[in-house]
Amino acid sequence: MFAQPVADILPSELIYEILLHAAKSSTSSCRTLCQVSTWTRCLALPHLYTTVFTTPQTLPMLYLSLGSPPVLPPDSSFDQVTAVQNLWLAFRSERPTHNLLKIRIVQRCRNLSHLAIDARDLAGPACSHAAQQCGAYLLL
Repeated sequence: MFAQPVADILPSELIYEILLHAAKSSTSSCRTLCQVSTWTRCLALPHLYTTVFTTPQTLPMLYLSLGSPPVLPPDSSFDQVTAVQNLWLAFRSERPTHNLLKIRIVQRCRNLSHLAIDARDLAGPACSHAAQQCGAYLLL
């Protein structure tokens, strides 16, 4: 009468691979998996942070989120700062605090492979040094 749970029908390895594919292929699926359970959160979070796009409105929140660890089980070794590989900061702001936050974010993200940033933000030595460590960057 009642449907069998998927976990009783499919091997756990296959369920893991299906959820991993969902996390990699869709941001909304990834966010949903982060809300389902602690083990799906651990699976999905690295993919949620792989590419980060920010605007002037979301920049302060991004800075704060990269400075504080996400809520995870104690045995998790996830570090969101090292998970960021693609970073889009390509907007120009006349607010000095925004430009300072951009520099700090680039400095924190140690595994950047792609960076999109306004060329004027690379004028400071701290940001240009951090951008040089990046595999490729797009100056706008």
